[in-house]
Amino acid sequence: MKRINLLILSILVSLLPVLAMAEAETGTTGNNGAEKVEKIFIEIAAAGPDAGPAEFVIQEDDFNSWLVMKVKEKTFVREVKAGFKDNNEADISLKMNLKKDLDGGYYANMLATMFKGEQHLKASGKIKAGDGKFSFVVDSLTMNEVIVTPALIYPLVAILLPEYDLNKPLDLPHGLKDIQTSQGFLKIIR
Repeated sequence: MKRINLLILSILVSLLPVLAMAEAETGTTGNNGAEKVEKIFIEIAAAGPDAGPAEFVIQEDDFNSWLVMKVKEKTFVREVKAGFKDNNEADISLKMNLKKDLDGGYYANMLATMFKGEQHLKASGKIKAGDGKFSFVVDSLTMNEVIVTPALIYPLVAILLPEYDLNKPLDLPHGLKDIQTSQGFLKIIR
């Protein structure tokens, strides 16, 4: 279960070149929202070690526009969407076609055979952050509406994200201290 606790976190992190955000105006969507989030990431990543405390807020719609922009190069991902709820609850939905677009060998072919057509991975859980670390504790994990075990999904994450060690929490970059969610919003605290 420890590995699955970081599964969705790792998927999100793979889609985020920088896990840092700055204050965004509310009410933006589409490419404008994606561009705004991209500028935020660049600004936070450029902050030096002397950067003081700050809170950075991103609206869910802007974040999802940015995710869509980032996964365009990952042809096996058909759709990606994150949701932010109160009390650090979050969810992610990925629609993929592993057999058609991912040359993952035996395991990807096995999953594509078990879940014919498009594979729809959904996870929900709680974001835990503190002491410069970040993890995602999964409460619910399904593929094509079938409850799946971590053992089935872990090899997929290893194919998609070989650079991440799912056995330990990830470090928060750029001096970030905390991550919080509320309905429709993600807040990053430095």
